Amino acid sequence: MKGKGNFAETPVTEKAAYKIRKTTVTTKYDLPKAKIVDKDSNKKSVANKEYTGEAIEPPIDVYAKPLSGGSEEKVDPSLYSVTYINNVEKGNAIILVTAKEDAEKTIVGSKSIKFKIIARGLANLFQAIK
Repeated sequence: MKGKGNFAETPVTEKAAYKIRKTTVTTKYDLPKAKIVDKDSNKKSVANKEYTGEAIEPPIDVYAKPLSGGSEEKVDPSLYSVTYINNVEKGNAIILVTAKEDAEKTIVGSKSIKFKIIARGLANLFQAIK
C-alpha cells in the first residue's frame, strides 16, 4: 500500500475479515438543540420557585425537531432522564436532561436549564405561621 505524506509500509502478519452492513441505528433527536418547557407555565423558561426547605422539582417536557426534518414534537420521557441540581436552598438551581442509553441511539446529548429558588413572600410566610 502506498500513500502520500509521511507513511511507511507495514507488513501484514494476520488476516482479518470484515463484513460491511447497513445499520438501522438512527438518531432522531439531538438534546442540545431541544427546548425544555415548564409544564406549569408552558413556557421555555422555568419560573422562579419559592423556597420550601425541601427539594423543588418543577415538572418539564422536552420538545425537539426531528433531525430528519419536520416540525417540533414532544420527546417521549422514557428516552431521557432528568436530574435536579442545587434544588433545595435559595439561589440558582439546574435541571439537567440527559439522553438515556438505548441501542437505537434515538436521542443523544444533554441540555440544562436554570431556575431560581427565591425567598418566600411575606403573605405566604404569615399564612404558614397560622
